Amino acid sequence: MTASGACSIAPGMAKRSLMNMSWDDSFDYLTSVSQSLQVMADDGDKEIKALQPPVSKLLTRWQDLDLERRDRRVAVLLGNTLVRRRDQGGDGTVQALHNDALGTANQDRTVPFFQRLFPTPVSLLIQLSLPGELPEWKELQRRLAEPEMPAALRKAHEGPLKTAIEQGTAALAQREAAYTAQGLTAARIQGFREDCDRVLQGLYGALTQLQAARKLPKAWLDSFFPEPPKAPKKKAAPLGPGF
Repeated sequence: MTASGACSIAPGMAKRSLMNMSWDDSFDYLTSVSQSLQVMADDGDKEIKALQPPVSKLLTRWQDLDLERRDRRVAVLLGNTLVRRRDQGGDGTVQALHNDALGTANQDRTVPFFQRLFPTPVSLLIQLSLPGELPEWKELQRRLAEPEMPAALRKAHEGPLKTAIEQGTAALAQREAAYTAQGLTAARIQGFREDCDRVLQGLYGALTQLQAARKLPKAWLDSFFPEPPKAPKKKAAPLGPGF
């Protein structure tokens, strides 16, 4: 234990842990371990060959999770794209209603039905994000349906406004579902990393026994586990004037 009470990780343990590696680096690491075993298995070492299956299964799981991870990322990107597009489309629908209503009112913003429809300037309404706009669109829809609204205005715009609301609601739901699914995949990846560490620790133990039985140097044991990639160095802050 460290002075702060947290468990410290020994250097050798760090070499056999995927917890702090990037996703791509974890694939490279597992592949290197698997290849080290494979070379000796191909040379006829049956005891080493018997240690291969758990690592091979991890690589298969990595590939499956990688496909899932990419699918989730694409779904999130699509969700964000839909939200942006429905936001823009709805803004156009509201702007068109505003312009038509103003024309019907002969450009007089004090006309009661116009004030009723747009108590807030349309510029403030359309600058909101989609989650903030949807309640405003629904309220606008309710006001547009009131009997004092010009029938021609209602007929021309109630359909497009209804469509904008439905599409906006669906886009937000799809994006939320995509983020939820991405979170579940992230949890599975964390579980996968934990399983990797357990398998690697078990492999290390088995190889340690073979090293002792064969009276081989520790370098033989260490050669199965590549050094983890080094974290990129942080760029130094630029010096101020005069330096």
